[in-house]
Amino acid sequence: MTTLVTGATGLVGLNLVRKLVSQGERVRIFARPSKHPRLGLDDLDVEHAAGDVTDQESIEKAMKGVARVYHVAGNTSQGPWRSVRRRLEEVNVGGTENVCAAARKAGVERLVHTSSIAAIGYGPRENPATEETVWNFGRLGGPYYDTKRAAEHVVSKHVEAGLDAVIVNPGYMFGPWDVKPTSGFPVLMAAQRKRGIPLYPTGGGINVLDVEDAAQGHILAMQKGKRGERYILGNENLTWREVFTLANEVSGKPPPWLPVNLFVAYPFGLLLNVIGRFAPHTFDNYNTLTLRAGATGHYVSAKKALTELGLPVTPVKKSMEKALEWFRSHDYFQLPQRRTRARS
Repeated sequence: MTTLVTGATGLVGLNLVRKLVSQGERVRIFARPSKHPRLGLDDLDVEHAAGDVTDQESIEKAMKGVARVYHVAGNTSQGPWRSVRRRLEEVNVGGTENVCAAARKAGVERLVHTSSIAAIGYGPRENPATEETVWNFGRLGGPYYDTKRAAEHVVSKHVEAGLDAVIVNPGYMFGPWDVKPTSGFPVLMAAQRKRGIPLYPTGGGINVLDVEDAAQGHILAMQKGKRGERYILGNENLTWREVFTLANEVSGKPPPWLPVNLFVAYPFGLLLNVIGRFAPHTFDNYNTLTLRAGATGHYVSAKKALTELGLPVTPVKKSMEKALEWFRSHDYFQLPQRRTRARS
């Protein structure tokens, strides 16, 4: 019995594939062809299916003989530009349509769709959002948030048409196998700098969890999740100051000391919006949209996943320590800082 994983080369996908293999699953990974070795995958006994989620024919071919599907693939670009929105719609919405349609055609037993807390409404720490909260991120006008929400509607449509599918919504993750790196970048940056990260935003925060817990949450959703339901995979709600303080702490550095009001930086963000139209990948994390999102307290509750799935919860400090050790063991301190797409 074969399990297909799309997006196997990303942070969640890598940890999920490695966990599935360790549990004795026969895994087929679906990813774009590459001439280069894939860190974290080349040492595993897995099948490889080449293709792209935007190519219906290739995903249908990869789906043959598959019993279960984890649709993890997605584009995490966070720019406000039209070119970015078009690509996000093509991959996140159109790609999800292709995967769900192929799964129904192949008669798979169940599909788990990786969404994000970006598709969940936000709330204050004292009353965090749940799976039932009315979505309130539309005010940002962010293509990433919009398309992750729209992709969930695609899955729900296919559930109504007969597909057995479950949606999971991971938060901001730390842990091993952050190859690009993505959300682990604060840990890497703190370790690389002599005195760690010096500044911290005065507002905003995020729900944080261990990426290996998130991977196990996917598996638990496949095993125990209710058809058509959503499950927030999360742990601790932290302010960005707390996140950066922990990142410095695990690296043996002092706490950040320079407060920064993100709205004060807004005029500079407007300038980057203009420049970013010509180089959107370069300014993916530097624009007015990321400033507005960063100033938001994106706090959610994982109570449903804890209760119904038995989601494990590793302390965030321990997750950061695992990330730091992984970066150190793979010589990331010897490399230039890489461009990241840190997404929830």
